[in-house]
Amino acid sequence: MTIAVAILTWNRAKVLQDCFAKIQQHCTFKQLAIFDDASTRDNTAEVLTKYFGHDSRARPEILATELRGPDSGHRCSCFLGHENLGVAGNTNRALRWFLDYTGCDFLCLCNDDLVITGDFTKHYSQASQETNIGLLCYCGFTSEQYAWTEVQVGQWTVKQLGRMTGAMLAMPRGLLEKIGYFD
Repeated sequence: MTIAVAILTWNRAKVLQDCFAKIQQHCTFKQLAIFDDASTRDNTAEVLTKYFGHDSRARPEILATELRGPDSGHRCSCFLGHENLGVAGNTNRALRWFLDYTGCDFLCLCNDDLVITGDFTKHYSQASQETNIGLLCYCGFTSEQYAWTEVQVGQWTVKQLGRMTGAMLAMPRGLLEKIGYFD
């Protein structure tokens, strides 16, 4: 299974840099992209342009400019949004990239503040295959409003949430081809 990772960010250069570095250090992926939702309140766009800005091209279908870093081998890209589309709009940029341009089988869609300590991409793609669950998420919230029920699916203990939320959503291509974009 080939894995793509998309990181969503907006005005959070400091946590984004840590997330990006840890994903590169710990995770299995074929392609990775950062989607900046037109940051204007901090130096996020400046930091991304410094790292990725060596090769750029307009991507009007994603409402962004694509940047590719010199040492990424075109495995890692960055998309600087032209306008702030909000979380759903920035997510749709990432979904469009995944569906139309990666050829990968599985997507891990991450918030920029995801704390990474190991290869979550491999773990979630394996869990998806073995449980046949189409949408998995990591939710580190502990308050009662995010209560879950534990369900055993084969060897996996899955926490079933009453709502879709999380710092990382993981899904196979087939699911996105059926449901489309976020509303």
